[in-house]
Amino acid sequence: MMKAELYKLRRSTMLIIYFLINMMIPILIFIKDFISGNTIGGVGYIEWIQSINIIISIVMFVMGAFYLTNSICMEYQNKSIINILAVVPRKAAYLYGKVSVYFLVNMISVITVEIFTILGCAILYKDISFFVIIKYVTHYDTVTGIMSFLASLFLLWIIILQRDSFYPSLLISFVCVIFLGSAVIMDYRVARIIPWSAVMIFSYSDVGSTNWVIAGASVVICALAGTFCSLVLFYKQDL
Repeated sequence: MMKAELYKLRRSTMLIIYFLINMMIPILIFIKDFISGNTIGGVGYIEWIQSINIIISIVMFVMGAFYLTNSICMEYQNKSIINILAVVPRKAAYLYGKVSVYFLVNMISVITVEIFTILGCAILYKDISFFVIIKYVTHYDTVTGIMSFLASLFLLWIIILQRDSFYPSLLISFVCVIFLGSAVIMDYRVARIIPWSAVMIFSYSDVGSTNWVIAGASVVICALAGTFCSLVLFYKQDL
C-alpha cells in the first residue's frame, strides 16, 4: 500500500506547493534580515532560529492538513477508494499507507527547512560555531516537526467522517492553528496541555523538561485518540 501511495506522489501538485512554501519561509526571512541587518540589533541566533521554527510549525500544520485531506477526500470523490480497498488485506492498511507517506513528506520538508535555516544562520551569525548551529536546529526543528505531525493526526477521523467534503477538516485545522499560534502568548502551564499549542513548547529551549514531558504526552494522546477514532469510523463505513 505504501508503494502505491509513493507512486501517487509523482503526480501530486499539492506536494510541490507543500515543499515550496515550507522552503521559501527560511529563505525569505534570511533575505529580509540580511538586507535590513536586523541581527545586528541584538537578536541572538537562538531567537532567530526560534522565529523560523514558530512560523514553520504553523505553516506545516496547515499545509499538512491540506495534503492529508486532499489525499483521502479525492479518492472518496472519484470512488477510487472502493477499488483500492478491494485489493488491500484490511482497511487499516489503507490508513497506514496514507499516514506513513504523510510522515515521510513531513520529515523531508523538515529536513529541507533545516538545511536552509542552518545555512542562513551560519551566514548571519559568523561568530557562532557551525556545529553549534547544526546541533540546535536539527534538535529543535526535528522534534517540533514530529510533534506537529502527531498533533495533525487528530484530523484523520474528521477526514474519514466527512468522506468527500474538504471543508470540515480544513475548518477544524484552522481552529487548531489558532491554538498553535496563540501558544507564543500563552502561559506554558496552559499551552502544554492543549495538544496544538503544546507543539510550540518544543520550539523553546528554556521551558524545562517537565513542560516538555507534559506537552509530549498531550500531543501523543491526541494522536492516538485521532488514529483510534479514524480506524473505528473507517471500519464502520459502508463503501
